[in-house]
Amino acid sequence: MEQSNQSKRVLLSVIGVAILVVAVVGVSFAFFNYTRAGADNSVGTGRIKFLSTQEGTTAVSNFFPEIPGSTTYTPGQASIATVHVTGGTTFSGGLEYRVRAVDVHNTNAVPVLIDIAETESTLSTSGHGTFTKAGTNNSGVGIVLAEGVQLAEGTITVGSGEAAAIDAWINGTFTVKAYIPADRVAISDTTGTYETTEYVNGTNDGWVNERTVITTAQWNALQANPVTFKIQVEAIEAGGRYVS
Repeated sequence: MEQSNQSKRVLLSVIGVAILVVAVVGVSFAFFNYTRAGADNSVGTGRIKFLSTQEGTTAVSNFFPEIPGSTTYTPGQASIATVHVTGGTTFSGGLEYRVRAVDVHNTNAVPVLIDIAETESTLSTSGHGTFTKAGTNNSGVGIVLAEGVQLAEGTITVGSGEAAAIDAWINGTFTVKAYIPADRVAISDTTGTYETTEYVNGTNDGWVNERTVITTAQWNALQANPVTFKIQVEAIEAGGRYVS
């Protein structure tokens, strides 16, 4: 009986020590569970303002091939679309933008040129931004119309932090004129048939002069199925990547 009581005392002592160890360990974990909340961290954005609008379209009716670089045309035979661009940013790198021709429909593959002309200097005002016509357009030769072809590009430098200044840090317009060039298209139903130096129902190859030959039927078909395209203006932060 006495031995049984001693065994119980020993067992109770072991359990007591175990509880004490758990308590000490528990207190130790609680003591080293250190937490501190620092100052607020914030994520903010810079300001971006960019807007392009278009007045009119390049709808051409009763048109005939035009000499590239011509500054005059018969009223009613050509019209010019005007694109207005405004914007600004507080980002240190500034903004970049590009102008492209998209959704081009040209069933008969008729040669069409695009002339870009800046009509207000605010797009390329020193310290505010730049505006550059794409391709060979800077030398007075029009850009060949094709799907996705770039017509122009520009930049917007960092502007004043005031809302009014950002909204119109650049504020200018450029025009888009589309036309069929006389030096790249020839309308003829009689090409390729000739005998030595005498042409029989044929058009002189020298007159064609490597131009694209369009038949009368193809030319007339343009009245019901004209060449069409849209003007797309996209903007990104400098150094970024366009969606497409």
